[in-house]
Amino acid sequence: MSLKMKTAIADQTNLHVHCNVFSRCLGWLPLVTFLMGAVIFGDRLPPWGLGWTLVFGLLYSCKWLAWWRVRDAVGKTTLFRTVGYLLLWPGMDAKAFLDLEAKSRQPRVAEWIAAFLKTGLGVVLIWGLARRLPPEQPLLIGAVGTIGFIFLFLFGGFHLVALLWQQGGVNARHLMDRPALATSLGEFWGARWNLACHRLSYDLVFRPVLRRFGHKEAAVLASFFVSGLLHELVVSFSVKGGYGLPTTYFMIQGVGLLIEHSKLGVQLGLRRGLRGWLFTLVFTAGPVYCLFHRPFMVLGMIPFLHAIGAL
Repeated sequence: MSLKMKTAIADQTNLHVHCNVFSRCLGWLPLVTFLMGAVIFGDRLPPWGLGWTLVFGLLYSCKWLAWWRVRDAVGKTTLFRTVGYLLLWPGMDAKAFLDLEAKSRQPRVAEWIAAFLKTGLGVVLIWGLARRLPPEQPLLIGAVGTIGFIFLFLFGGFHLVALLWQQGGVNARHLMDRPALATSLGEFWGARWNLACHRLSYDLVFRPVLRRFGHKEAAVLASFFVSGLLHELVVSFSVKGGYGLPTTYFMIQGVGLLIEHSKLGVQLGLRRGLRGWLFTLVFTAGPVYCLFHRPFMVLGMIPFLHAIGAL
C-alpha cells in the first residue's frame, strides 16, 4: 500500500473519530448547558420555581440525549411522532415510541377510569386535604402535597398521556406499572417505578459501568448513585439544604438490591411473595425522609402550595 493511500485512510479515520466526538457533544450539550445555567441563574428564582425548572429542564435535556443516541437506529418515523416524543411524552424509550411498525393495543375503559381516579385523588390531596391540616404541622402538609403531586403527575397524568398515545396506536407504555405490587426491589425499580428513569439509567450508567469494570454490583451502585445526584439537584439544590440525603436514599436502595440478590437474600426468599413485598416496602418507604427531607418540605413544597392556592 502506498504512503499516499495510507495517509488518506488515516485522514478518513481521524475525520470519522472527530465526527463521532462532535455528535456525542451535541447529544450532551442541552443537558450541560442547562445545568450550568441553573447553577449561575438559579438564585433568581424562588426555591419551588428553581425546583420545577430543574425537573422540566432535566426531563427535556435527557429526552433529547436519549433521542440523539438512537436517532439513526429508529428507522422510518414521522416529524409528528418525533415532536410528540420530544415535547409531549415523558418517557425515554425513543425507539419504542418512534417505531411506526410497533402498534399498541387500544386501552380499555377501566384503564381510563383508573387514570382519571388517580389524577382526581392528586387534586383532592393538593387543593382539598392540604389546607385542612394544622398549619403548625408543615412536614405533614408538605408530605400530603408531595404525595398529591405524585398521584397528579406520575400516577394519574402520565397514565392519561400514555392512554392518549395508545389510542392513536403509539407504543407508549405507562411509566408507573402498579409499583405497590412489587415483590422485590429489582422488580420495583426495574419494572414498575418510573420506567423513564430506569431506561435512561440502564443505557447511560449501568451498561457502560458493567462493560468497563465487569462487575454487576458496581454497575448497580453507580446507577443508584447517579440517580441520587439528579435528585439532589431537584430536592436539595433548589432549597439549598439537605445535601446528601437523597443520595443516601438511593444508595440504600442499591445496597438493598445487592442484599436481595445475595446468597442470603435468596435463602430468605427476599425476591418473591410476602417476604419480598415486605422487604421492598421497608427499603423504599422506610428511609423516604432522606429523599423528601425537611428543608425541601418547609422551604420548597409549602411555599409552592401557597403559590398555587392550595393553602
